[in-house]
Amino acid sequence: MVQIPAWLPTISKQVTLKIPRSLVLKIGGNLSKHNYLRAIGISKELQRQLAQAGEPVELYQAILAQEDIYQTFHDDVASYHVSTIAEFLNELWWGIQTYLVPEYERSHPNNEVDPRDWYQYPSDLNDLFSKACYWNLMNQIRSGPIFPPFRVTKHLKGRY
Repeated sequence: MVQIPAWLPTISKQVTLKIPRSLVLKIGGNLSKHNYLRAIGISKELQRQLAQAGEPVELYQAILAQEDIYQTFHDDVASYHVSTIAEFLNELWWGIQTYLVPEYERSHPNNEVDPRDWYQYPSDLNDLFSKACYWNLMNQIRSGPIFPPFRVTKHLKGRY
C-alpha cells in the first residue's frame, strides 16, 4: 500500500489515497485506453477508494474525477516508477538470458563444416509451431538483451 496525496479540482476534493501500487498502475493504464463511459468499472473502484479515504462521492463525481486521477496516477506516480520498472524488466530479461544460454550452446554447437544458421531442436519438440517458437527464442538468446544490466538510483525507489 502506498499513500498518494491527490487534489481533485473537478470535484473540489483533497484526498490521500491508501492504495496498492498494482491498482495505481491498473487504474492509470485503463484510463489511458478507455473513454469515460468504458471506464465505469474504474469509476466504481475510484468511488470505493475515495470512500475509504473518508471522502465518499456519487458515481457521477467519480466519473468527473477520472481526468484528475489520471494526471496524478500517470503523470506523477507512474512516471516516478517507470525507471524502476525498466530496471526490473531488464533484470528479468537478463535472468532469462542467463538461464537459456546453456540451451542455446547445446542447440547451436560451433560447426565449421556446416556454417549455416541452424538449431538442434530438443528431441521431444515435434510440431512446427513449437519448433518456430524455439527458433525465435534461440535467435533472441543469440542477440542478447538490448541494454546492459543497470541499477536505478535509490532516490527513485523511496516514494509512493
